[in-house]
Amino acid sequence: LEFLRTLTKEIELISKMIEGNERVPGKEEVIIRNGGIIGGSKIIKNLIKQTEKISKSELFILIYGESGTGKELFARMIHERSSRKNGKYVAINCAAIPENLLEAELFGYEKGAFTDAYARKKGKLELASGGTLVLDEIGDMPLTLQARILRALQEKEFYRIGGTELVKVDLRIISLTNKDMNKLIENGEFREDLYYRLVHHIVNIPPLREREEDVSILINYFSGEFSRRSGKDFKGYSIKAQKAMLGYSWPGNIRQLKNEVNRIINLTDSDEFIKYDILSSDIKEFFEQKHEKSKSESEINNESETATIIRVLGENNWNKTHAAKELGMTYRGLHKKMIRLGIKKIKP
Repeated sequence: LEFLRTLTKEIELISKMIEGNERVPGKEEVIIRNGGIIGGSKIIKNLIKQTEKISKSELFILIYGESGTGKELFARMIHERSSRKNGKYVAINCAAIPENLLEAELFGYEKGAFTDAYARKKGKLELASGGTLVLDEIGDMPLTLQARILRALQEKEFYRIGGTELVKVDLRIISLTNKDMNKLIENGEFREDLYYRLVHHIVNIPPLREREEDVSILINYFSGEFSRRSGKDFKGYSIKAQKAMLGYSWPGNIRQLKNEVNRIINLTDSDEFIKYDILSSDIKEFFEQKHEKSKSESEINNESETATIIRVLGENNWNKTHAAKELGMTYRGLHKKMIRLGIKKIKP
């Protein structure tokens, strides 16, 4: 009975794939929507458990992951699960702001501290006091600024630019990076003492290519989201488009996948299938190269198998019964394989 149930499910799945439907085959039943984090793989489940545990502490966290893996989502989840959730969540990108402006953004300034400083402005450190400060792209913070940040963290106080009044702060910092921090320290680009002040625990977010289970879940989720936004009801993905999307390595991770789904949904009319031809050239090129490689490897394996069978047949004077026994095959199996591979005894 259980076998029949399983068989019925498999037949239904194959039928849907042939007809086309709005979902790419995958494990949708284990989908997780945790604070914006979409997934269902064991890796994601473990990461969520880990971050929930960490959030209860006051540890400073470094979240490491390639661009587009969703580091910001995990940072926000840690804040929202923490005792600081009622405080502000303040984020700043250390790579997006010029060095002279970054200092003012972090520490704030007093009126008249420099040209155009027409009024006092609180910095991100001050605004995040009692809450969480997220330092995105921490590896790009200028060395000159690192020393001042270190002192502020050690003393839990600092002066605004042009100020004489100490500003006391109560901070929890989450740092985000896609760079190898140890290499930056070795190269003298990041202060080791600041690193150990900022990093009590590391959370590693694996790239999408290492959690393939999540790819179909994300494609389905974003397909539904962008279909609703655009008011389109497309028929589904063609089988070739499915294979190409599921087999792609997604070097830009979730951000790239989301952008790709958004693009193809907007270029597909209602009641149409999303076809292979509409996919980005990178995805098609990757799929075709992979297909050609598999084909070549298959041909090489067949050549190797052919050579092995011919060798064993030759060693047994082309006696199929003896050769089949040595090859671990039945006589009938060897005979069929010889026909398939085009192996014939060479007449003297």
